[in-house]
Amino acid sequence: MNLRIQAQRATHLLSSTLAVVAQRLPFIKHFAPLISSPATLRLATPLTVSFVGIDTLTGQTTFVAPLNGFDDPTDTTVGEDFTWAFNTQGNHNARSYEISGLPPGVTYSFGLPGNSNQGGVFSGSVSVPGIYQVEIIGWRFLNFGGQGTPTYTLTINATQAASPFEIWQQQFWTGDDLADVAISGPDADPDGDDIPNLLEFTLDLNPTTKQALPGTFGPDPSDPELLLWEIPYLGTGNMTFQENDDLSTDNWTDVAEGDVEELPNTIQFRVSKLDATKKFFRLKATL
Repeated sequence: MNLRIQAQRATHLLSSTLAVVAQRLPFIKHFAPLISSPATLRLATPLTVSFVGIDTLTGQTTFVAPLNGFDDPTDTTVGEDFTWAFNTQGNHNARSYEISGLPPGVTYSFGLPGNSNQGGVFSGSVSVPGIYQVEIIGWRFLNFGGQGTPTYTLTINATQAASPFEIWQQQFWTGDDLADVAISGPDADPDGDDIPNLLEFTLDLNPTTKQALPGTFGPDPSDPELLLWEIPYLGTGNMTFQENDDLSTDNWTDVAEGDVEELPNTIQFRVSKLDATKKFFRLKATL
């Protein structure tokens, strides 16, 4: 009889001890029988215990999350102002953050506007297109001390913004024609008017309709010793005048900068009539 009582007390003591241990272990995912017989000794013990986040004593998780108004994944374009803010949520605030994978042109700073002791901000402008996976770990103490949060991964999708020329292309072509450089490319001349697309863009012409090169060439009204070539120009794209002594060669060079004058609505090129050397001139646009 005494032996039976002692065995029951020992069993009850063991059961109570395990129950206390189980209560102190946070995030208990699975329990399984420890002893299957007899029925009075069916005890349970945790098989898997997860310790997640900074606060492992109370069972509450501290984790990194974007502030309201900031999306993940987030999209931006190269050269565009970029801002993304985050903070920790849970029982504790992180006092330092470990950051990796930031795209070039974007920097991290600790603290939020109006609260310099919490969270962090990414800001700048991405300089190289691509998909970036930025990893963030919050640490309970300064200099990555104490326990850390689970890794938060922010996806930044940075695309190359369309250039003014690409936007202009999309006004006249779509689908296969837009993808075909022989039709919509900068050096193509689909309307056959001897004005390549890039120059049509610079002069604000229609690349699908034959047109003459706009402008005038003749004596300069302000100086009879000069010839004046004047072209309508609104400052779209880059345009230069070039000269060549022999059309049988491709030896084109830019004319002297002092001979070219850009006005609000036109660009003018002047050359002396007294120059005895035969020369040829052309207008060239560049991206």
